[in-house]
Amino acid sequence: MRHFMPSLLIALATLTSSGCLVIEKKTMVMILPPVSNEVQMYYVFEGISVLDTKEATLQQAQHQLDNLKKDDFSFFGPGTDKENPLLQHCRFEKLRFFVDAKRKRPLCADRRMTILDRKEFAKGLNKSIARELLTVSVTQDAIKKALEELKKESSRKDADDFGAGPFHKTAEGLLQILNSFDAASIKQLQAAVGEGIRTEEGFRWLRFEPETLRLVLPATPECAKQIVADPKSKNWLKQMRTFVQPIDLQICDKGLAIVLGKKGKVIRFAYTDTRSYRADHEADLAKYAGSPKAIILDDGKAANADRLIEQFVAEKTKKR
Repeated sequence: MRHFMPSLLIALATLTSSGCLVIEKKTMVMILPPVSNEVQMYYVFEGISVLDTKEATLQQAQHQLDNLKKDDFSFFGPGTDKENPLLQHCRFEKLRFFVDAKRKRPLCADRRMTILDRKEFAKGLNKSIARELLTVSVTQDAIKKALEELKKESSRKDADDFGAGPFHKTAEGLLQILNSFDAASIKQLQAAVGEGIRTEEGFRWLRFEPETLRLVLPATPECAKQIVADPKSKNWLKQMRTFVQPIDLQICDKGLAIVLGKKGKVIRFAYTDTRSYRADHEADLAKYAGSPKAIILDDGKAANADRLIEQFVAEKTKKR
């Protein structure tokens, strides 16, 4: 069996990898209405440019720009199989390019996506997590080795070079939590993995709830209480809040839960990629995107990302 590095952590490490494109800022808003089975999502790309490396070309960047238009999970990572069963539960609106003239890198884009049945989506996603976890060694030794690998300076540098520094910290923090599990909690974790074989439903690792999204990690009450109170956990949460809000670590009936969202608050992810870009390709890339114009709002002013997000949140929460 492979060392402990499930697909969730791999996805976090590749989340911002856009090949020859570098997107200065990515923002995603997620709304889980309290009286609906849908999940409303809106994401905005600001400062879409060609990455400044020897390998990056305008042609490759144009191809990857086209990939952003696909009805898949491109926001969450490069490449998604169009036959992915999770896609049947999703509705994608057309990617819209626009310019923000007040930005140094003006090319931007936004898109809306709706998970139509979050219960079925979560069921499929949890089965996928279970299948991946069955291929890894969920032991204290394997978790410790994976954490040591992520803590290496070379690993952190590689993440920064790919524009995925914060997501490396996410993976490192998750492994730090798992590394604090006692033997009894590890057994519970292993039992939950096995539940994916024994039952149709399997263990509910990810749970969409009214206004919150939870990642549940089986653990004993004593272990969960100790981890929540650990200063290392509090420091990790402080780091995480620089790019996802709200987030908290809580004790739950199954053990431990990483909770995104809270009553009356939408979930917001925001990440700034500081890698350099090719200014000489800006005009050509914008032309390939269709020479988009500014989005003019009802007040006659040109929209920026913040105003578009405010508009989306107001629209989706006014019915509550």
